[in-house]
Amino acid sequence: MKIDRKELLNIKDYQLEKDQFFLLEFIAKDRNSLLYSDLASYVIGKYEDGNTFWIWTKNAISLKQLDFFQRELRELITEKSSITCKKELYDLFFNSFKKNYSEIGFLTCKSLIPLKKKKGKFIQASLSDIFFLSKLYQECELEIEKEYVSDKSSISTIKHLIDQNSLYVLKDQDTIVCMAGYTILGDVAKITMVYTPPKYRRLSYCKNLIYHLTEKLFKEKKRVILYTDYHYLPSNRAYQSIGFQNEGILVNFELEVDYEK
Repeated sequence: MKIDRKELLNIKDYQLEKDQFFLLEFIAKDRNSLLYSDLASYVIGKYEDGNTFWIWTKNAISLKQLDFFQRELRELITEKSSITCKKELYDLFFNSFKKNYSEIGFLTCKSLIPLKKKKGKFIQASLSDIFFLSKLYQECELEIEKEYVSDKSSISTIKHLIDQNSLYVLKDQDTIVCMAGYTILGDVAKITMVYTPPKYRRLSYCKNLIYHLTEKLFKEKKRVILYTDYHYLPSNRAYQSIGFQNEGILVNFELEVDYEK
């Protein structure tokens, strides 16, 4: 059944895992989004103007509850959809779908491990660098999401982050060697848009940037989370070396359903 965002607060199991489902929380914050749940075992979130789904399910979901979930989902999905959910749900329910399948590590940091070697200068991004940073953003989206972002859209995204004071860079002398931003929802900060150009990788620049950014967010009393490619070991090791811990795996994939069969 369709629910109101406030009703998420009544689902105890969901509240224990809501940090992991940060983007589902973001969907719920959007007044035009759609939320469906039995108020006990699952929550399905969908942007009204898109076909992107985030799905939370409790770990010990019963076959009866799974049946209700299946019926709800079938009513919502009418075409190709992008779905993010727990790996356990995927393995149980969606495991025949492999199109654009990827595994996402969910990492949190409760305390930082001091850097052995500090590199670069941590500074807030400025409008004077907007065109360079927009190019980095385009490279990031093309490499990670396999999507091309137009110049206009890229500049708009970077400008918004700069205006929100939520985009930071690391500079070596006068050269920007990596960037990262963050999104705030309540007392949680999700680090996002982490990108280092290939020629500056494996030089500890990104690790230093994320360390300083996390330190800044801790001073603002935020819980810090991030998502990463679960199988990309260099970035995972870098995050773990400064105190991030892997808390679970989510999966993202494309689902196409033929209801005529």
